[in-house]
Amino acid sequence: MPLSPKAEIAAPRLTPELRREYEQLFATCAIRNERLTATNAIVDKLLEARSRYAALETALGTPWYVPAVIHSLEAGFASNAISTTATR
Repeated sequence: MPLSPKAEIAAPRLTPELRREYEQLFATCAIRNERLTATNAIVDKLLEARSRYAALETALGTPWYVPAVIHSLEAGFASNAISTTATR
């Protein structure tokens, strides 16, 4: 069910403690050896499609790779795919 136009969604608060936790988690994350080939293939696809997402960087005010990663997760990079996440 869609939110009413008057519904307010609280923005998450990035406290200094939460920032440190995220930074520590990011600094210690590692790609498992068994996923390295698949991960590199996805990174290659992301980089090949960078120009496709460049306009979104300005329009959305977010780095190009954010919509690119979302697109890869939701549609497998398909240019004609329609996300059906909400109907699953």
